[in-house]
Amino acid sequence: METKQEKKLVPIQAKSFGHIRCDEDGNTLSVNGKNQFFFNGKLVYEGPYLHFDLHNGNYAISKRENKNEIAIYINGQKSYTLQKKDLVFKENMFYQFQMEEVPLYWRVLNGKLITIERECLYYDGKLLLEKDQFDDYRVIGDRLFVEKEEVKKGAYEVSLSDGNLVKVEAPKLRLIKEDGEGKFLFAFPNQFFRDGKMVFHLGRYLRDLGKKGSLYRFDWNKGVFAFEVKTEVQGKFRDIINRTVYIDGKVIEEKSNQFIYWSLVNGKLLVLKDYFFDNGNIIFSIKPSIHYDGKVLFKHEELDEYDVINHHLFIKKEKKYYQVLLPEEL
Repeated sequence: METKQEKKLVPIQAKSFGHIRCDEDGNTLSVNGKNQFFFNGKLVYEGPYLHFDLHNGNYAISKRENKNEIAIYINGQKSYTLQKKDLVFKENMFYQFQMEEVPLYWRVLNGKLITIERECLYYDGKLLLEKDQFDDYRVIGDRLFVEKEEVKKGAYEVSLSDGNLVKVEAPKLRLIKEDGEGKFLFAFPNQFFRDGKMVFHLGRYLRDLGKKGSLYRFDWNKGVFAFEVKTEVQGKFRDIINRTVYIDGKVIEEKSNQFIYWSLVNGKLLVLKDYFFDNGNIIFSIKPSIHYDGKVLFKHEELDEYDVINHHLFIKKEKKYYQVLLPEEL
């Protein structure tokens, strides 16, 4: 008999999953189809907007002040004004929002703003980096990282006080993870580092098991390290792609010629089960269900879609959105 996990559904006013922000502590900022913004369920703003962000309980919303200026409000108070003439964007500095690519011209970090003006990087109005010192940036946890693609290429941490750059072990921003508790993990690309020391070598690990494969993706949450390995095996009629998810070195999930839809939430595995692929790309559902920590969390009839945002689970059911609080969060 299958046992089900305890949970609580908290209604979220949102137009889509893409209109929800969630920080590491589970605070939420969302906007519905009426341009109404809700912070932890409380209406905080209604009206036109350009972009919004949330970090460490501080929410920020930008809107067009006039034809020449963009105003940014933090926690409801006007904090900064950007001049449109200064918003010249670097080619790769975009992210997906509302099904469109939007420039990363500002972010909130520790209650203050990171802005990109005249291709330079500012923090709280202070110049940190000139335009030739970085090509892309990300806020990861409570820290700021940049990536350089040509001269001295690689990923660097940026000092918020003086803009000093310190090279980290990861060559790309996407290979940096923070576990929600201030601990960082860097991948390069099959070696994993913490505090400047290598803590795991994927190649050696697979070799000791007598297996082969390459890293497909990895995650790091609440001190738990999970990674997915992809292995291609030559078959009689077509190649077989095996995928295996490991948590702290133990095999948790395996599939052949299928993707594994998994995430870490509260340091435990959240995985979609009971589905299969046809021709490698079309999903035929066999009453898929979501499992958490080895137990059924949602059966197929209990939700329409789900998404994991910053290691927190959200679902859509009957055109309504909910944040799912799990036993550790109740």
